[in-house]
Amino acid sequence: MTTIFSTFFHDLWQYDPHNPLQFSSITFLILFIVIYFLYYFIKKNIPLRNIYLLIFSLFFYYKSSGWYFLLLLSTAWVDFTIAHFLYYQKGSTKKLLITLSLFINLGVLAYFKYSHFFSEIFNEFFGATFKWEALFLPVGISFFTFQSLSYSIDVYRGDLVPLSAGKTSVKGIILSFLNYCFYISFFPQLVAGPIVRASQFIPQITMPSRLGVLQAGQGLFLFSCGLFKKIILSDTIGVFWVDRVFENPSLYSGMGNLLAVYGYTLQIYLDFSGYSDMAIGLALLMGFTLTENFNRPYLSTSLQEFWRRWHISLSTWLRDYLYISLGGNRGSKLKTYINLFLTMLLGGLWHGAGWMFIIWGGLHGAGLALDRLLSSAGQFLSKPLSKSFILILSLLGGISAYLFFKMSGETMEKWQVMEWQLFVLHLALGAILLFLFGVLIEKWGKSVKIPLLISGIFTFHFVSFCWIFFRAGAIGSILPSGELLGKVLSKLASTTFDSSFIMEVQEKTPFVLPAILFGFVLHFSPIVLKEKITQWFSRQSFVLQAILVSLVITCVLILNTQRTVPFIYFQF
Repeated sequence: MTTIFSTFFHDLWQYDPHNPLQFSSITFLILFIVIYFLYYFIKKNIPLRNIYLLIFSLFFYYKSSGWYFLLLLSTAWVDFTIAHFLYYQKGSTKKLLITLSLFINLGVLAYFKYSHFFSEIFNEFFGATFKWEALFLPVGISFFTFQSLSYSIDVYRGDLVPLSAGKTSVKGIILSFLNYCFYISFFPQLVAGPIVRASQFIPQITMPSRLGVLQAGQGLFLFSCGLFKKIILSDTIGVFWVDRVFENPSLYSGMGNLLAVYGYTLQIYLDFSGYSDMAIGLALLMGFTLTENFNRPYLSTSLQEFWRRWHISLSTWLRDYLYISLGGNRGSKLKTYINLFLTMLLGGLWHGAGWMFIIWGGLHGAGLALDRLLSSAGQFLSKPLSKSFILILSLLGGISAYLFFKMSGETMEKWQVMEWQLFVLHLALGAILLFLFGVLIEKWGKSVKIPLLISGIFTFHFVSFCWIFFRAGAIGSILPSGELLGKVLSKLASTTFDSSFIMEVQEKTPFVLPAILFGFVLHFSPIVLKEKITQWFSRQSFVLQAILVSLVITCVLILNTQRTVPFIYFQF
């Protein structure tokens, strides 16, 4: 027993790049219980509480990315210092300072995340042989860079007073800097969001802890829900089906690839929203409130609505700091559409250094521009059903044009193109029939529910199609992204619906279909139901809460002994 504990504490202080610390690990659960026990006794002492959580947050990041926690502190020091001087400057000096903040932050991000990608592009276009090895990507660098940048930009715009404002003593400046470091490094949301605005979080730093029994119960429930989503549902779908299919799509039928596409669409939601639930739950357990990051996105009846529900902290950040900075909708309509497209294109690049992410962002950007165009094109075309239908037809038309280009360039066999064109035609006919059915129901049946349902189906399938590009560019794919994408799409084109496939999947991987079914039921269930269950759980005795949470953690620990799957957004 002594040897086990000594080994545990020895490993606790070591950074293991092959096994970074994450919320679903037994190490974190034990560590958090110890940290939380001490936190409970100091939570009323605000300066001590903040420093205590700052130290643990930096240790957590050290266990996630090693000595790159010094990079985090350097980023904090740069923006804290620049924001201080920004507050007191005007005119060209002020513009120079915000430019310096942008240059340093985006320069560091570009160096670690994009240098290898840009060097490959340079070599391809200019025939050079310039070598630049891919660098280790510090976990969560995209998140804390955007979070720190928002502080500088808000001070520049006059929307925020910096923490250092009015501080004249060395002690006051140091305490302000430590509070800023706490804001940047707060461990629940540090490595995968949600991206927290300074205006939302910094006021909480100087306030007494609002932790109560009800709030603690809500936090515990959210954390348990996140664990359940991530380990029991998302990892089951990913490990036992999605990863296997995307490793070699040729080994599976069209139905198998289609199930993988639907599976990944659900997996990435469960994985990322699960992390967000855990982050929000952990913050609540310490008396802090983080912003909501997901709101049942696959219920969206338009692409605009999807981005109001998906990764809310990022989509609002891109809107407020990139789209508006580009000009937003203040210019001509054409300029507005270009701004939307560029915002999503850069949003795709934010997710990863690769062409697949850029294409993914470009597809969403083009879709949002089209949505915006149709919104002002008359009463009929501005309806969700019409917009989503035209979105799907535009996507299918784009695929047909691309295939024609491929055939003329002799990069695809003619029979492959014909097979795909026939598949696209069938999809287009199906979409037209669904659209006409929705229009007739709305006109004569005086019902909007079915047309909205059809609109939701169109939107869901556009988003699912785009996720194929996202998954093809993700870390962990064995095949080159272009080849992987081609094989998946080729298999989808040969899809023939066979009910026996369901029995086949159930026999080979009995947990996959129930996990997918339960995941969709969980996603589409009314928000009121979740709120009622949360309230019920929060009012129960601590003993019952502990028993229920222990059941979830036990399942998680059993599954973690069989597989360890990092959160998907850790790579960003």
